[in-house]
Amino acid sequence: MKNYRPTIFLSSTFSDLENHRKILLDTFRKFQLPCIAMEDFGARPGNSLEECIKAVQQADLFVLIVGTKYGSCPDGDVSITELEYQAAIIKKLDVYVYIINEKEHSIKAIHVENDEKREKLRKFIGKLSDNHIYAKFDSPEDLVVTLSSDMVRVVTAYEVEKSIADMLEKQKYTQQSYVAAEFSYDLEQSQLKIDNEFMSKIRSRKKFSEHMIGLYLATHISEDNFEVLKGFVSFEAATWRSLIFFLTDSGINEEKISQEIICTFDLDYLRLLIKLSGDLSLQGTLDSICIAARSVNGSCLMEIVNKYRYIATPFFQVVSDSLSNMKNIDIFLLEIHMEESKKSNHYQAYNAFKNAKKKLKV
Repeated sequence: MKNYRPTIFLSSTFSDLENHRKILLDTFRKFQLPCIAMEDFGARPGNSLEECIKAVQQADLFVLIVGTKYGSCPDGDVSITELEYQAAIIKKLDVYVYIINEKEHSIKAIHVENDEKREKLRKFIGKLSDNHIYAKFDSPEDLVVTLSSDMVRVVTAYEVEKSIADMLEKQKYTQQSYVAAEFSYDLEQSQLKIDNEFMSKIRSRKKFSEHMIGLYLATHISEDNFEVLKGFVSFEAATWRSLIFFLTDSGINEEKISQEIICTFDLDYLRLLIKLSGDLSLQGTLDSICIAARSVNGSCLMEIVNKYRYIATPFFQVVSDSLSNMKNIDIFLLEIHMEESKKSNHYQAYNAFKNAKKKLKV
């Protein structure tokens, strides 16, 4: 199984937090969390500042521990720790900040800097508190407990997101390769009326690949082969716009797509059929969409929510948006479905219908 664990960059001053860092690094290693830390740098050709900034660029998450010291400033006014933080912000890394609680934490006199450095530290902490939600720690053990709890949550979410993205990328590559292979043959069989000059541009330029896929899908859908949408979760915006453009010109069998909406148990497929109906303003699909939405139970919905929550529009949001896109639909029929949903305590469907009705009346 592919490892999707993020690489953590551990940033802090060293002498005042040496023990904290040691315990944290031992904990990260115990849980097999990749971590970049100065302790592992060894001998390198560049200076310490350059190496630290380069290392930040290799990370996925930035963990910043702020103790009692501002730290050394090799280039004048700004410490290495603050420069690392700036590099993380530039790279748009997720930043997790932990600040020492000086009232509770034991502090050695040797770890208290001069007034100038103390003032710089105060301003740095002020910047951090303005831009991040931070946690305070009273001891090395307290820091480990707090940070470990946060990292379990963060790493789990990261793994889910990356595994889904990887799966979709593989799916997209496989399906687009298939589309490209089939495109030349199916184009000749297409009954769509497409301007020849436009088609020659699509064939000759690679950047029109999204439009090619849109045309391929439209060719099949216009011949009532809606199942060509199966296996997809979402599309590039240009592909979907092209699909709608071609189908708007050629038309679509509303009775067939209504039957498909009613009969399918595939929620990914159903989402796309409903969105297609809404974007094409297929008023004849209203009853089928409402019946299908009312039949989606909580367990099925949670399955798709958990699977695609980071990259797909929520199912009932698609239902609401699609219904509200339809012009001159039968409001009375929509109200009947609203009432039936309310009676059966299906409030997600009820709210989707209600929101659509509200938008239609604006």
